[in-house]
Amino acid sequence: MTEDGSSSIRSRVLVLPSKRRQRQHVHRPSGWVLGWKIQRDKDKETILVASFLPPGISLTTYQERIAKWQQEQALSPQECTCLTDSLEIVAYWENDSSSIATNVTATLKASMPIIDSCRGYPWWKGDDNDNNIHNARRKHNQLLFYSLDKTTYTGSYLVSQLGYQTDWALLLHRINHCRQVEIIILSDTIPSSPIPSLSSKMVVTAETKSAGTASTSEFTIEESSFEKVKRRLLYNSLTFLHWRQCWKDSNCIPLLRCLRAFHSFAIDLSTEYPNSAFCCSCCDKPCRIPEQSKLTCIRAARLDTFLSSLLDTLLGLMVCAVLVYTLQNAPHVGTFYLNVRLHAFQVLQDQIGWLETFPAGFKLNVPLTQNMGYEIHNVLHHQGRFLSATLWNPHFCSQYGVPLLAAVSALGGWSTFLAIVVDVWRIENLHLMVMTICFRKLYQAELYLLSALFRLFRGKKRNILRQRTDSMDYDAMQLLVGTIAFCICVFLWTTLFVYYTFFVLWNWLMNLPVLTVWVAYTMSRSFPWGSLWYRLLHPGWFPQDSYLQFLPAPDASPCIQIAVLRPINRSTASIISSHIADPLRKALLWYLRLFLEVFFPHSSNSSPISLPLEAELISESL
Repeated sequence: MTEDGSSSIRSRVLVLPSKRRQRQHVHRPSGWVLGWKIQRDKDKETILVASFLPPGISLTTYQERIAKWQQEQALSPQECTCLTDSLEIVAYWENDSSSIATNVTATLKASMPIIDSCRGYPWWKGDDNDNNIHNARRKHNQLLFYSLDKTTYTGSYLVSQLGYQTDWALLLHRINHCRQVEIIILSDTIPSSPIPSLSSKMVVTAETKSAGTASTSEFTIEESSFEKVKRRLLYNSLTFLHWRQCWKDSNCIPLLRCLRAFHSFAIDLSTEYPNSAFCCSCCDKPCRIPEQSKLTCIRAARLDTFLSSLLDTLLGLMVCAVLVYTLQNAPHVGTFYLNVRLHAFQVLQDQIGWLETFPAGFKLNVPLTQNMGYEIHNVLHHQGRFLSATLWNPHFCSQYGVPLLAAVSALGGWSTFLAIVVDVWRIENLHLMVMTICFRKLYQAELYLLSALFRLFRGKKRNILRQRTDSMDYDAMQLLVGTIAFCICVFLWTTLFVYYTFFVLWNWLMNLPVLTVWVAYTMSRSFPWGSLWYRLLHPGWFPQDSYLQFLPAPDASPCIQIAVLRPINRSTASIISSHIADPLRKALLWYLRLFLEVFFPHSSNSSPISLPLEAELISESL
């Protein structure tokens, strides 16, 4: 009690980084306590224990190593110092069974706190014995955090969801790095300064500085018509995008990519720290010691690449074997496919003839339908002749097409086979794509004319320069011409709408196999096989959150409160959805936009002539 009657209780909280299993007659040997000391005020102190250093090395040597590390960290102000701030030898762990404890304790009583473990739990030596219940009530509750065992140290507690610059985030960040800090101090091997990663993105800009100000101008290069057509053709070829992405990733075919991925994964198992820079999860600055969770993500990603490449290569070899066997022993399979395609093509021709009548009760413009039907049949005739001579020719397929596809599947893998299948299917339905694009342009022009002529009756006019609608006075002759044009557009609207809807729906149905193959393609490239394998073997490697579970106080030390720091691991479904949810969502949205083209043929929507998830494979221009 103080003079004014208030109670003054000194609070010293001890946080242990690893679980200590107390067994009879088995105690930790004496040693130096390395940790972080947080002093709130003169009576409140929190110590996070990083490790217990053996007393074989002098205290001065340990302190010099810590000071050397702190000085190197201070040389780079942009570097993270969360692990070196307030790091010091905070106490001495005393064990009565140790022969060296008495000699060391005699010299440290005045300068350093002593932690006594005679009663089975750590306690500050010099405090009153807690056998007296009155003294026990006046003391503080010493809180012990127990983290994961050292056998599963790779798993760490999640810090990013807790927010930066918080005491709890800093505590978890330091608990996650206790083992690395112990290795650094014991080995006297300070990690090198992190190298900031350079971005490969290049922007063409021009900076002009004048009078202390800077301005940035962007230059855009005008493309010719030939370049636009080439870009459109290349970026609508999944085979081109696939090989371009494979070459950009590893400059090799999937078989060699599989070997490279296995080599990098094997090297990763023996590498303790990567050469790339990592950011601190607490202060978001470059850190010399990467977190185990980030290293786990790198290792899981490399295993994902290796397993997906291996599975891609094996499935490609299986597809090659199936195609060769089918070509030699079951030629009727290819004949069946050709008959199905020819029947579908004939059904389309019959439906075009049905449109020239009065389909579904619509009164169409007879001269317009006859002229459009003639041109459509002409396009279908040329497309049929081209396909009959190449892709639908049994001799060409058996001699050149199927053997070439089998060879490419064996060399390029399963994903290359799927990419070629998508391109071949789109070539077979090129006439539907062309018709959809043409009638889409006509229907957009029809809707634009109807809206423009309707504004004429309201006394309005669209101001293209200012992007607004202004009022305008029209004379009688303008209104008469506008009325005649509006009537013509209204009578032609039904015919154009029926043809446009017909080809959009046919294009939508014929793109259903493209969606199916695209889903298989994205699954083969994005499915996290390695992450699932590590999740099965080491669930602690995938933390999602953490919480404190308080345990009952021990009978021997009622003033000690024990809390277990428990991680909440990510589920298997969460790991799978994080890898494939976004590609599947974009594929389904692409297919939904194909159907919505009937109602919203907006000019900015290029879905009828573009591949799904085009942006996933295109990172920069040619």
